[in-house]
Amino acid sequence: MTTTCPVCSTGQLLAGADEQYWCCSHCSTEVARCLTPRPAEEYDLIEWYGHRWEFDLVAQTIPDGSRVLELGCGEGYFCKALLTKSVTYQGVDFNEEAILSAQAKIHKAGTTFLSRLEDAIAPSDILCAFHVIEHIAQPQTVLRELIHKHQISKIYISVPSPIRATVRAAVREHWDHPPHHLYRFSEHGLREMMERLGFRRTMTAFEPLRCEEVSAIAQARLPSWLPRRQACARTLTRWLGRIPASKRPRLGQAMLMGFEKASSSDQARG
Repeated sequence: MTTTCPVCSTGQLLAGADEQYWCCSHCSTEVARCLTPRPAEEYDLIEWYGHRWEFDLVAQTIPDGSRVLELGCGEGYFCKALLTKSVTYQGVDFNEEAILSAQAKIHKAGTTFLSRLEDAIAPSDILCAFHVIEHIAQPQTVLRELIHKHQISKIYISVPSPIRATVRAAVREHWDHPPHHLYRFSEHGLREMMERLGFRRTMTAFEPLRCEEVSAIAQARLPSWLPRRQACARTLTRWLGRIPASKRPRLGQAMLMGFEKASSSDQARG
């Protein structure tokens, strides 16, 4: 198979190290050979909802008066990070149980949770998608339609980090495979995709190494003959837990990128 990468629109999709994915010759993004998403009713079996590292980081950059649209809001944990802000917020998720949970927990004026994207009221200034676009068969098409309809000027996207410790140690998590993840975005690929949508990168951040990564690697890589193997894994995890997140290597689960609408001169230079 030789076809153009749907992410960067430049490279060719070639056979890669993982037989479930093609790998782009230009941006190194991995694209699932079968782009059929997991059925919506199965997401409860594998999806996790909770506070993520990037929520506070993004919340502190959003000014009062903003109109925020979150794609894949889950149970409203990012919305909670915005409660001290004077913003209008719309969260969308196809998981109706998650939406009901968010509605039961958060009652702030100007906050709406929806189970259908088409019900979101335009315009919005800021689009947020945390660990969402890797699940979508045609992410560029979905983002283009949202940008046009909602007149988006800023976008924040997080995806599983391509440099996280578990990937480097060849201990890939069970959730990072099709049909759950249809894409494994590289930093280069995500930036080029957004440039083609008319947005320029304003920031990139990588999550600090977490205890979860250390535990998974220790469990998988410590030799089975090692005495007190489980105790050694717990000791390594406790050791990392004593190190402040700000001082840990940036090898955790998430890669966060921020974008803003490019000016005509920016696009001309691009």
